[in-house]
Formats: sequence, structure tokens, C-alpha cells
Amino acid sequence: MSEIKPDRKYGVCFLLTEDSESNFARDRLVLGCSRKDDYNAWGLPGGSVEPGESFREAIIREVYEETSLRIREETLTDFFMYETATETCICFVGETDGVLASQTGEGKTKFVSWPDLIKGPFGTFNALLYHKLVKSNFFENASVASYKAP
Repeated sequence: MSEIKPDRKYGVCFLLTEDSESNFARDRLVLGCSRKDDYNAWGLPGGSVEPGESFREAIIREVYEETSLRIREETLTDFFMYETATETCICFVGETDGVLASQTGEGKTKFVSWPDLIKGPFGTFNALLYHKLVKSNFFENASVASYKAP
């Protein structure tokens, strides 16, 4: 991204699947974060880019605030951008360290299904993301970063 414009909203999100016995990431649940005012409204960890902050800095901060997980910066990769007339959101993947908190001041965290994410407050974005992942064979990649509880 070349220029931050003051009349746009900028956001970031992070995709992390649950470690499972499945050979296909498509069958894995995805890390979701609830809104603090609605524990049934699930979205991917993430949020707004603050003034003066890069997209990478924002996702590292947001993931830690919402999950207590630390992203291994050397593994952090942006792979999906969604733009509307007024908003830009970038989704990242990467590996994490730490223990996942079940609840933070930002809401609850748990692994949820794609339909749960698509029903949530960012459903349009999550549906587009899911379809892009399917079309690109992302889920068939056995090396997709996943979280395994210590």
C-alpha cells in the first residue's frame, strides 16, 4: 500500500487455524474473537490501524490485545486485501507463540467454524476471504500456520 489517506478507514485481521488431525486446513476451525458486547458475534482477531502505525504493527498489536498470542514477525505475511470506497482491510497469516487467552478485555476467543464467522459482524469480508482461500487452494496447503495448545 502506497499512501494512507485520512478519509479512509484501515483495518487488519489475522487468520489462524486450530491444529487438528485433519490433513486439510479447510476442515480446521478458525480462531475467532467475539465483540466485548456480544459473545455470539465472531470475527477474526484484528482491528483498526492507529495513526502513525503500519499495517504490520497494527496486526501484531491487535492479535496480542485480543488473544495474548505473539506473532513471530519473521513469519508474518499479508495475503488478502479487501477494499470498498471508504475502507481497506488486509488479512495476514503467520505463526504465533504463547498461550491463547479464553477471554481478554476485548472479548472472548475460541476456535469457530467459517459459518460462525460469516454470520458475524464482518460476514461479507469473511465470506469473500473464505471464497478466495478456496479458489487459491490455500486450504490444501498442509503447512498453514495452526495453533496447538502447549
